[in-house]
Amino acid sequence: MRLLEYESKKILEKYKIPIPQGKLAESSDGIHMDSPVMIKAQIPVGGRYKAGGILTASTNEEAERAFQRLLSSKIQGYTVRKILVEEQFEI
Repeated sequence: MRLLEYESKKILEKYKIPIPQGKLAESSDGIHMDSPVMIKAQIPVGGRYKAGGILTASTNEEAERAFQRLLSSKIQGYTVRKILVEEQFEI
């Protein structure tokens, strides 16, 4: 069984390992951001960033556009049904 990112992060959180604050969503209703965010397609494959499945947003308008762009898109043969929106960190 392959875990999606949001499922893996629940396990990390259980063991008190710090993770970015985020929200799993199936629609953009109620998504409001106070800082730059990452919009991440939740599909069971690696290489999502290079495939266009991870986008950044600095404003609510950008976040809405990125969310709509990813929702129901096909990435590496998978249709995106869930999206993780989480705070962006400098690495």
